[in-house]
Amino acid sequence: GYILHSYNRLPDHMVFVHADAPEHVGSLDRPNILDDTLQAVINGVRLPFAHLGGNRVTMAWNRHSMGVLWKGLFGSSFAPAAGEVQTYCCSHFVVSRERVLLRPRRFYEDALGFVTSEASYSYLPTARPVTCGEDVTGRLVCQNMMFVWHVIFGEKLNLPHRMLDPQLPLFLKTRNVRTAYMDL
Repeated sequence: GYILHSYNRLPDHMVFVHADAPEHVGSLDRPNILDDTLQAVINGVRLPFAHLGGNRVTMAWNRHSMGVLWKGLFGSSFAPAAGEVQTYCCSHFVVSRERVLLRPRRFYEDALGFVTSEASYSYLPTARPVTCGEDVTGRLVCQNMMFVWHVIFGEKLNLPHRMLDPQLPLFLKTRNVRTAYMDL
């Protein structure tokens, strides 16, 4: 909702994190990627888009739920296959105004309407969405959004590991390096 409602007056950069950020970006009592990123943007470093979580998405790409989400967000007739979208976990990221504005306000309006509708939870080919209470009270659509934020903001489907990404400044390449995720 923030991007939609602030679209015409966005700041230079926006940082999106969950309340459980320390579980994903490192302890807030020690130097961490979130503090480094905030200091960088305050001091004028240009960051088009960067995930701030430390680990890669390990959740399986469910073709049914991801197909509904992908097609609903992007208006596409097909969705990528499992393994074609690689990114970081958990929707903690920084994005620039320029990247947000790559898409018209109408995209964010439609996206918000879709992810908050029954249609985003309906996986059966029916005339009207079919959902149950568990679908709507669950977090599946929100969890699956972690697969698409980077695409929404202009990155490739297969987002490189931070330490190998030539677009990122050195400080982002060296924080939260987890070599255990190199194959993801």
